Amino acid sequence: MSVQQDTPSQAKPYNFATLTPRNQNAILAFSDVWEHMRQCPMEYTHHRHFLDVSPDQRSLGAALNEPAADSTDDTELDTGSDHHPLDRLVWTGKFVFNLSRPPEMPQLGWRCGHGRRWEIDPFGRVDIVLCLAEDGKKHGIHPNHCFFRFLPATDAFAIHARHPTGVDADEAIKGRNDGIVVLNRPRQMLRIGQANYEFSYSVVDEDAFRVDRENYMRDILHRPSPPTFQLSTPSDNDIHVGKWRLLGRVGQGSESVVVSAMSSENQIVVVKTLNRLHFRQQDIAAEIRRNRRLTERVSSFADSQYVLAFLEGITNDQAAYLVFEPHARHDLNAVLQDPRAHNRRLLAQLFQQALRGVGALHAAGFMHRDLKPANIGVVRMDPPQAIVLDLGSAMECSEFHRKSDPGTIGTVGYLAPEMEDGNPEVYGTKVDVWAMGCVALELLLPRDGPRIPWNSTYTVISRDDTARTKQFNPWRSFETFTPPCPTVLQLETQRKTYKTTLDAMFGGEDPLEDAVAKMLIIPPHWRWDIASVLAEFEELHVEDWPGQIAAGETPPPVMRQPDQGHERGSTIGARKALRT
Repeated sequence: MSVQQDTPSQAKPYNFATLTPRNQNAILAFSDVWEHMRQCPMEYTHHRHFLDVSPDQRSLGAALNEPAADSTDDTELDTGSDHHPLDRLVWTGKFVFNLSRPPEMPQLGWRCGHGRRWEIDPFGRVDIVLCLAEDGKKHGIHPNHCFFRFLPATDAFAIHARHPTGVDADEAIKGRNDGIVVLNRPRQMLRIGQANYEFSYSVVDEDAFRVDRENYMRDILHRPSPPTFQLSTPSDNDIHVGKWRLLGRVGQGSESVVVSAMSSENQIVVVKTLNRLHFRQQDIAAEIRRNRRLTERVSSFADSQYVLAFLEGITNDQAAYLVFEPHARHDLNAVLQDPRAHNRRLLAQLFQQALRGVGALHAAGFMHRDLKPANIGVVRMDPPQAIVLDLGSAMECSEFHRKSDPGTIGTVGYLAPEMEDGNPEVYGTKVDVWAMGCVALELLLPRDGPRIPWNSTYTVISRDDTARTKQFNPWRSFETFTPPCPTVLQLETQRKTYKTTLDAMFGGEDPLEDAVAKMLIIPPHWRWDIASVLAEFEELHVEDWPGQIAAGETPPPVMRQPDQGHERGSTIGARKALRT
């Protein structure tokens, strides 16, 4: 017989996932729930939105023999149940998740169980009725057994049991001990009590769903929209490496790709992929050892949480995968380009945390050598958390260790003079202090014109008569450039610009300007070390700074506290060094 008129709404443009009964307990519970809803239609007006029921009944045997969406999957979870005649007629269908039909309490998610029939709660404290209340014990299902939701930290879709043993999953997606299982595969088997279900994503138009989900996050959950790569639903085309599902690309080098990845434990990481066509096995092994050694040494020092940490290396025939945490959603480059980020206190806190990360690197005996806004990640903005990224150029060092080799390492604009001047003297950790001084100039001391005044360009004419611009470091010796190169006059002009800028910053009313100037002294022996910079920023109490400033506005000077009138190092000596 047909019961088309009794089925839930057939308009399902936003169904993004389904939960289909797969064993006898689950099928019988589903059938009994729908039969009860048919008899009491006004009592379940909310709950009916989450069911998609076939119009005709069928035998229990036929329902049990229906293949799962992934018929090759042999991971169905065994449960004990009473046997019923296989010719018994049952209602079949599935539960649906639909963003246009949100749960009664969206922040909690879709609550599942048999519910309680209390007058004060017309929904019985659940959205999805898994079984009738009188059958709860038989099916092992509690009144409020579990809930499906978008997790706050990562926006991943997950099932969360009220008790750690309330939900089980096939071993491929086993969750954490807290009862959370991130649903990071296209299809997977779940056991809720004694009932087995197949959870499946059913998104057809990924772009349309991404927009719909962004709106749901913003308008219903009142959360900022996550990065685009986190909005994609799992598919059969996903690449899984170990326990990690690889997500969207976040960066690319000449011989490697950096992607985001997520585990079934709701952990988001970054994965650096090294193609075996470009790397020998011994080189990959050495890279894994280097990253493991760096993380082990840095982790024993304070502030190691502000340095990207190596978790594991995974290799196969095609590539090697280097896994790091935490995942940074943004970098300081993106923050600088966002007009909403003109909050001096926030920027100063992020900068101070990055300084602490550099301090941990130096304490562990490493220097970074390529610090810049793009290599300082922002894990989150509220509360702020910054992290030092891209340790590919980091190397072990003493205070002075490495001879300069102009044009081979780092990023023009952030290179300390001793890295580019071509002199035989070696350089050390203070090259990172210089680079962080340049970052501070961009981040905390905005001015009209170029953020780093002495960071300039020159024009190069290619063989095809195409003009393009190249940056140059004014402290690099003219003889070390490969033609075409900037003129001697251009080099001298930028050096004068540097001296004019720094001379105006020394010893003024704003101790921040004075501190940044001392990070940018040319002779390394006069330049502050990272410990002095950190101590100065502690005394500046950046957490108490004024917050929002208008775009383009010059921030007011930061006044030193009355008991903090001393200086680290000699300003007179620093001025002499500036003019060296």
